[in-house]
Amino acid sequence: MTGYQNPEVDRLATEQLRESDPAKRKQLVAELQRVLAEDVPCLPLYYTTSYSVYRPAEYDGWMFMYDHHALTHSKLSYLAR
Repeated sequence: MTGYQNPEVDRLATEQLRESDPAKRKQLVAELQRVLAEDVPCLPLYYTTSYSVYRPAEYDGWMFMYDHHALTHSKLSYLAR
C-alpha cells in the first residue's frame, strides 16, 4: 500500500513467498494477517464490488470494464471471444 511501512510486514511477506512447506507458509500468512489487523493500514469507507446473478444460458456476454467493478452491457459485450 502506498505510504504504509512496517518492517515486520515486509519480512513476513517475503518469508511466506519463499516458503515451500504449506504448513509453515500458512503460519507465516496467519502472523502477517495478525500484524496487519493490529496496524489497520487501510480502512475503506465503502466497498465498491457487488454481486450479480444472471443466467449464462440466456446471455453470457457481460464484460468487466477497466476501473469499473459492475457488469456492463457495453460494446465489448458484442465482440466474439
